[in-house]
Amino acid sequence: MVVECCIKLDVELQNELDDLDDDCIESLIDGSDDEIDDDLAEGDDDEDDQMVEEVYTVSSTKNIRKLVYKLDSIMELLIKATSYSFTSEELSSGNGVDLFNTLTSLFKSHILPTHFTKSIQFLLFRVSQYQPELADSFLVLLIDIAFNPLEIVEKRLKAMQYLSSYIARAKNLTKHQVVFIVSYLIGWITKYIDERELEVHDITHSTSSSAGGMERFKLFYAAFQALLYIFCFRHQDLTRSVEDLRAGDSQWECTLDKFFQRAIIAKFNPLKYCDETVVFIFAKLATKLNVCYCYSIIEHNKRERMTQGNLNLPTSYGNFRHKQEFLDLEAYFPFDPMVLPNCKKIIKENYIEWREVNPTSEDDDDEDESGSHSDEEDDDDNDEDMEDGELDSAAEDSEDGLSSDDDDDE
Repeated sequence: MVVECCIKLDVELQNELDDLDDDCIESLIDGSDDEIDDDLAEGDDDEDDQMVEEVYTVSSTKNIRKLVYKLDSIMELLIKATSYSFTSEELSSGNGVDLFNTLTSLFKSHILPTHFTKSIQFLLFRVSQYQPELADSFLVLLIDIAFNPLEIVEKRLKAMQYLSSYIARAKNLTKHQVVFIVSYLIGWITKYIDERELEVHDITHSTSSSAGGMERFKLFYAAFQALLYIFCFRHQDLTRSVEDLRAGDSQWECTLDKFFQRAIIAKFNPLKYCDETVVFIFAKLATKLNVCYCYSIIEHNKRERMTQGNLNLPTSYGNFRHKQEFLDLEAYFPFDPMVLPNCKKIIKENYIEWREVNPTSEDDDDEDESGSHSDEEDDDDNDEDMEDGELDSAAEDSEDGLSSDDDDDE
């Protein structure tokens, strides 16, 4: 009942915050009602429309703060009340295991299927990091859902988003856990490319919309985007130690460099359909770290989209910009920074901020390095998006496609 109540409050709060950027949200939540009243007092009383808008703003602001206070208080209580159940002793006795199983069951049945949550999932984020076995269990749950052909496609995509966001943000994960998930994703994606790449040729050369389009591969694009996102946050954990290297070995775990060099030129063209901000930041990092070079492909995709925008192409070609249901889904990063002030302080010790892992460069000359992506201002904006947790608001190019076992679901 408590978790269900939190979900309802969370969705209601998210609906209120939908049209605000992060700066507005932060100042609104942290500011005082007196400040807002003072701002409104400066308005022109003779303008009826402005007055109506101001009254609505006050009402909406107070409602947001009321929701934040309620949800923050309940979540803080939940996090603190459950913390004692996940010590080694409690887990050994079985008490902690029972509670964790209850929470993961609620996650699968209630939290995961709910799209607009921004806070309640952090209960599992926090709890699962008390012990490595709990993190293992949570990761296995997400993998089981994401790659289970019996689950509906939407649920599998959500599980993939949770998997990538959790690996990226959970500070207490071991290197082994990070590398294992990356290895699993690489293996699945490589097999997918080997088995289904020929289908892309059939789709792009088909004049019939019955071919189904690139949308059938959207689980593939979600998995590839997960890898990009994880790399952006975990590239330091994905480098091999000097003592483990032999002559000719890749410096990257799972030979990530060779994988990316092969995958980005696959006929699936994953850089075209993944989240634009994730792609740009990955491209910047990958170039800087000598993993692969993406800018020529990104520029080609840009020109192609501009050309397509002026043509009446068949829907089978795969432009999913107007498929709102998928745009909403692909722009979701479940463990973006919290908006609840008290819970945020608790979560902080288990949470990776972008500024902690973003490699600084004294000679960060993007114009020289990127070649095609010459707008330096675009790169700066994308970095801010990642740092502020706004990746979910910048998506334009869908992670389109559906794996072979998804065809039956459709």
